Amino acid sequence: MKFLPRFTQWMVILVLALAVFSASQAFAMPQLIAFLKSSPAAADLTCPPVSNTFKFTSVYGTVLLDGANAPMGAMVQAFSPRGDQVGCAIVSTAGLYGVMFIYGEDNSTTPPIPGMRSGETVTFTVNGGLAQTTPPLIWYPDINVNHQVALSAATPMSTPTGTATPAMMPHRWP
Repeated sequence: MKFLPRFTQWMVILVLALAVFSASQAFAMPQLIAFLKSSPAAADLTCPPVSNTFKFTSVYGTVLLDGANAPMGAMVQAFSPRGDQVGCAIVSTAGLYGVMFIYGEDNSTTPPIPGMRSGETVTFTVNGGLAQTTPPLIWYPDINVNHQVALSAATPMSTPTGTATPAMMPHRWP
């Protein structure tokens, strides 16, 4: 390798090292992929689809759930005042949600795409629980601005399902 320039020598060494590492790890990759796909949390790591439009803003920040950093895999969703989901992000670092695009309404299509309208306040949830926002986000299609918004939510209480009451049996008198 003496005839190769120093940069090329390092590239050859790097490629060889990666090839050896990849070959030694090849047996473990299928098992790792199968494990990740079978993990109960794997299904929770995707957002429901959000309709993209040419009008949007972006937001990022800290996120608390029940007073502690929201765990990895927590879902942060944004909603319009009409209940349309306009943004979604998955927490990939505990306590932080990355840049989430929040989309505006587009009436130029048929059918129109629902979304935010200028001047409306965005509502956020974390794992389904309503989040308090600091500061509140008033939506405008300011595509060149990233808004920092801190979120804090409580895990929503599950509503117990009622237990069926046995039907009254008519009393038979002897």
